[in-house]
Amino acid sequence: MLFSWANGNLRDFWQKTPSPERTEERVCWMLEQLHGIADGLRAIHGNIPKGDRSPNDRNTGRHGDIKPENILWFESHDSGKDHLLISDFGLSRFHRYKSMSEKYLPGFSPSYRPPDCDLPGVNISVKYDIWTLGCLFLDFLTWYLLGFNAVETEFSGARVAEESMQNTGSQHISPDKFFKYPVDKFFICYYVRGKEGAKLKQSVVNVSSLKPMPTSGHLKASMRVLRDFR
Repeated sequence: MLFSWANGNLRDFWQKTPSPERTEERVCWMLEQLHGIADGLRAIHGNIPKGDRSPNDRNTGRHGDIKPENILWFESHDSGKDHLLISDFGLSRFHRYKSMSEKYLPGFSPSYRPPDCDLPGVNISVKYDIWTLGCLFLDFLTWYLLGFNAVETEFSGARVAEESMQNTGSQHISPDKFFKYPVDKFFICYYVRGKEGAKLKQSVVNVSSLKPMPTSGHLKASMRVLRDFR
């Protein structure tokens, strides 16, 4: 199977376009690309039958590493200019639907990894990809609203800073379980009365609550969709 040669990945595109035009046309392009990425992920996950039919014999999959570096950017494509496609299936797992939840995890993106990786007794499932997709969408919208520097430095830096928060009251902030240094992941783990849990970092909540351009109805709709990921 042959594929066209990509011009780079999504992060390369963001860097090449550090301050995107905030126009209705650009919003429509962005939403079309986000829909395409989500649709590609849906194809990997497979359609789960409803009703009385057993889904056990259907093969389903999990990508396992959704991030900007694994989204190919084609400056010129049959589908139009600046087209994006999911790539890098090195961590993908395809299996029967009845065994789609497991703890097997060969690798992950430190930034986009979900709480499932850290919390005990939580199996890894297709929900892993949904979390990472939400992280990607949030970075994408941050790029559009605030520019590449906000994605690369400000937003990422704010998440790192929260890793160094001091413990307060009865809530004990857990150190990162995989790295000895602060990581810009989107959540923090904590202990309260002996129980471990996870929550979004405040910097993530703040960014996902950004006010869109008042003239863009499409962007307002996309922000509502993003809030649903929370």
